[in-house]
Amino acid sequence: MARTETFRRLFDLRPIGDRLQPAVPIAEADDVARMVEYLLGDGGQNISRSVLTVDAGRTA
Repeated sequence: MARTETFRRLFDLRPIGDRLQPAVPIAEADDVARMVEYLLGDGGQNISRSVLTVDAGRTA
């Protein structure tokens, strides 16, 4: 999940005392952009048929 405008519309991130807060940060759109930049550059030349999750460690 990345923090985008669609994310903001779907999820209310206002801090509320009784609401559960995420244990790890939420990925930003810039994080996804950096992964795409990496894959399109020299770093991604040997990567194929892979699913790369950019989620700030939520599924780690």
